[in-house]
Amino acid sequence: MRAIVLVIGLMAWACVTQAGEVWSREETEAHGVVWRGNSSNSHDLLTIPNEGLPDEFTWCNQNGTNYCTMSRNQHIPQYCGSCWAHGSVSALGMLHLLKACIHTAISV
Repeated sequence: MRAIVLVIGLMAWACVTQAGEVWSREETEAHGVVWRGNSSNSHDLLTIPNEGLPDEFTWCNQNGTNYCTMSRNQHIPQYCGSCWAHGSVSALGMLHLLKACIHTAISV
């Protein structure tokens, strides 16, 4: 019984003392972050090629090669919050496809 009370007490303490995941601007600046906006002019340096841009583009058919990885549905039966895992696995699958030219069904 004491162990259960102790665990519940620790959980309640953690909920009260744990800060939120997202800091306000004031909290962020108090920890030394200096806001500079977009500090790069790289978007100004981009130019459109002389031959123009293609009317359409898809990674699913580049010179007859499909570079698209499988679509993963993370929303059934509900939002699970693992978008970081799905994105990482998709990127890993794409790198493997580019390197080895083999489609591999990597799962989360």
